[in-house]
Amino acid sequence: MTAPIDRPVGHDEILSLLDGLADEAAAKPDAAIPHAFVFAGPPGVGKFHTALWWAARLKCREGSPCGQCSDCRQVAALSHPDLLVIERIEGNKDIRIKQIRPPLPSQRHEEPPPRPPLLSVMSLRAVRPGPRVGIIRDAELMNSVAQSALLKLLEEPPGFAVLILVANNSGALKATIRSRCQILRFRPLDDESITRILARRGIDSKDAVVAANLARGSAERAIALAGEALEARQDLIAAFERYAGGKQPLAELVERIAGADPSASDALLTLWRWQMEKVEAALGYRPNKESDTLERLLRKAEGEDYRRLIHGAERVHWALAALRRNANARLVIRDMLLDFRKP
Repeated sequence: MTAPIDRPVGHDEILSLLDGLADEAAAKPDAAIPHAFVFAGPPGVGKFHTALWWAARLKCREGSPCGQCSDCRQVAALSHPDLLVIERIEGNKDIRIKQIRPPLPSQRHEEPPPRPPLLSVMSLRAVRPGPRVGIIRDAELMNSVAQSALLKLLEEPPGFAVLILVANNSGALKATIRSRCQILRFRPLDDESITRILARRGIDSKDAVVAANLARGSAERAIALAGEALEARQDLIAAFERYAGGKQPLAELVERIAGADPSASDALLTLWRWQMEKVEAALGYRPNKESDTLERLLRKAEGEDYRRLIHGAERVHWALAALRRNANARLVIRDMLLDFRKP
């Protein structure tokens, strides 16, 4: 069974606007709400999720959305008769005109798209109460011809349909398209919002905090980081401990971390989390990321063992920062591992 679409986390001003428009549409079926939107912003911050949530909000019989009625369930499953999601067809590099408008007589020999063309569907009245909703995912992937075809819908919008263009790069959309849409700009999520999203997925709170801190505002990236397989994590930690004990060659461990799947940053996240757990256990104290930096922990620590633990955590933190600046992963990791062995 498809999970219901939860209310998005973060983006409070945008959600407040969408709530108001949905309430207006429910109270006055002929209300003149905007017919087209661009949900613009960086990848992984919840633009497409928000588009689906608002589609459910517009179609739900309870107006919540409730997540239980047939409208909510069908929107979540992308099977609602009044919802059409257009996205790049697997194997294609772009979204093509046949996905936007019906084929011309000379083009009818071509293989049809997996879903009916957008213009054909959006010109029909809704089957159920509320407007039809069309969503173009990764709308910046529309080629020039497809964008030109879309203009027809924007220039002569039906009064019973809402179109949402979800775009990581709204600048790739023609100016004539942007000028006919209400643009809502999504920002990177703060760490607290990402942690809440991960908690909804049942991810351990400690893993969620660390992943959120490394995700650079992207819930999608945080989910990938926090979802690292336990077996792979333990295997990497065991390899690092063998290296620390002189039983694992440096070159092998460098290659293992730099070539780790899904990325070197994920492998370093594992070492960072493990190193901080050792710091916490040694100090008998769990640092608060908002108030305690590693420098403050260093002042709290007593004895060479504590200092080495914290220095190790600092080295992993430094390596992560270097990778974010696109430094050479193998050189960064080699320097980090060599530093771990210094007395």
